[in-house]
Amino acid sequence: MPQCLDISSSDSDLRLLANVYHDLFVSEFPDANERESLENMIDYLRQRSAGWYGKNNYHILMVLDDGEPCGMAISDYLAEPNTGVIEFLAVSRRARARGHGRFLLDATEERLSKDALSASKAQLDYIVAEMNDPFRPGSLDDAYDPFVRAEVWAKWRYARLDFPYLQPALSPRQQPVTNLMLIGKSFGLGDAESVSSELTKTILREYMRWAMRIEEPDTSPEYLQMAAFLSQRPAIRLSSLSRYVGKDPHQPLTIEAVTEPDQPDLQGVLRVYEAAFPSGPANLEADGIRQMLARHLSVIPDERYHLWAARATPSSPVEGCASFFAFPDFGFGGYVALSGSLRGKKYLRSIIALLEQRMLRDFPRSRGWYIECAPATAPVFAKLGFDSIALPYRPPRLDHASDAREMPPLILMYKEFGRRFAAPALATADLLEAVALIFERVYGLAKAECSSAVAELASAARRSGSEFAPFAK
Repeated sequence: MPQCLDISSSDSDLRLLANVYHDLFVSEFPDANERESLENMIDYLRQRSAGWYGKNNYHILMVLDDGEPCGMAISDYLAEPNTGVIEFLAVSRRARARGHGRFLLDATEERLSKDALSASKAQLDYIVAEMNDPFRPGSLDDAYDPFVRAEVWAKWRYARLDFPYLQPALSPRQQPVTNLMLIGKSFGLGDAESVSSELTKTILREYMRWAMRIEEPDTSPEYLQMAAFLSQRPAIRLSSLSRYVGKDPHQPLTIEAVTEPDQPDLQGVLRVYEAAFPSGPANLEADGIRQMLARHLSVIPDERYHLWAARATPSSPVEGCASFFAFPDFGFGGYVALSGSLRGKKYLRSIIALLEQRMLRDFPRSRGWYIECAPATAPVFAKLGFDSIALPYRPPRLDHASDAREMPPLILMYKEFGRRFAAPALATADLLEAVALIFERVYGLAKAECSSAVAELASAARRSGSEFAPFAK
């Protein structure tokens, strides 16, 4: 049975903390900008013993298995918003999948709840925690799969606070961290669906004061940016972490990758595809999909092609398909089609999250992806987070017909991975390179033809007075 130790400022506890800090904390926090120093932790424990925190509190808990430390959690209790904050919770790799993480979380929640009672509150209202946004990987590899982590915390009933969270620099030697999100769980208010913006600002301000030791949060650029966003709305949503990563428990979806020409699911995929996309210059014929699949039987170093079959349950017939590409710097969506029981059920948001997850697993430095769509369907994708690029866009033909019919004009759209709160920053040079690569790899144009086609697009944009970088309103 594991044991939980609440680290004190005693010499023996501080020696134990020093050992675990290097063996666990540093390895689980590879980004030094996210990491609190050991010296600060020791100082905070001594200040707690001296009564500095008042009604607030600070905890470092360790889980011991057979007397050996195998996990650690750092948390704060903030009296004014009556909220706990989990700064760090991790179990060593050798001890995972044995229930130690949940054991450590339960112990942390219990102590924070006791802090609320000690502060003369009826009960704890909220606990929030920082988490790496799985769709915004940092420059260093995460110590734990961030998509799996999100699903684990979803099972623990935590949800994502829907606002752009920024962690200020923890010291003059460190930098702000912009790839995090804040998650939370309601205690005193039941299964709340939102948090008031004023309470969120109070949580952020007090967290900075008591945990990050920023004496005047109102002078912090990161706090001011978050506060400005929050001030524009009365409340922010508590959004499902499972849905965020494409695993909505209320709308389960079975995805199977089609990787072989003789795979049974291929026929179901082609049936759905042909019903959704009739023959024409903008649509690939079924044989073209087979050829694309065959081309990627051997791995192409700087390109991945994926063809998916979607069904409601593992035993259901194929009722959906997705075809898309991943490149080192961006992704490209070919086709998504849903039919039967999948149509009209809001599955598209989950599929988009799963596509983005796959693109990131293929090429972690990628940050977003492009799609082409008819003008009539652009509003649908705009609601899903895509921005229209202000560009007169007409891609090459796909049907390779010999007549002179032109490809119909389409809307080129772009979306950064995950949840974004402002129009993306897309450089003109990056867009031009992306379009050239799409024309070459997806449409099969020779490089000289790609250069000519991209030059024509640029010329048309200049004539119409639009630019590549700004997005259409």
